[in-house]
Amino acid sequence: MTLRKTALVGVVGGLVGASALLSTLDRAHANDSRFLYVAMFSCGFDPPGAFQRVIPGQYATSIAIHNPSNKPITLRKTVALSFPPAEQAPGQVSRTLEEVLAPGQSLQVDCQEIPAQFTFPLGPPAAPYVLGHLTIESARRLAVTATHTVGEASEPAPGGLRGVRAMTVLAIPEIRARADD
Repeated sequence: MTLRKTALVGVVGGLVGASALLSTLDRAHANDSRFLYVAMFSCGFDPPGAFQRVIPGQYATSIAIHNPSNKPITLRKTVALSFPPAEQAPGQVSRTLEEVLAPGQSLQVDCQEIPAQFTFPLGPPAAPYVLGHLTIESARRLAVTATHTVGEASEPAPGGLRGVRAMTVLAIPEIRARADD
């Protein structure tokens, strides 16, 4: 073999070997990574005339989590409160809940479930208006949407919103993270 052919074989062999190594590293990283979804929620009544966080009104959020795959997915959910407390102080973080969604299944997290199902170190928030984030973690992709609704600024209606003024539906993008992040 000539020197040129030997060098070419060496370069090709090195590239194939490097490609195989990178492929192995990619597979290892893929097995070691997770998907995060962070959805903001706004819940409760912010009356007119008081020190307001947002415009006066009744706020509700519903976060839908769907497993679009053909395999069960284990997901972990955590709530972090932004308000309360006030004045730039960090809020409470709930204990993490774990659930399994079968293929094609969906579930919802809404304003009634946040204080009822998530356990907070100092107890559930007692404020009439609550703002925060729901973080969802899984090893596979999910479809996550948040529906935010704002009702009239009159007294809160028993069992729901009165006079819906605005509704927004947002697709929550995934954040790819490594397991050690």
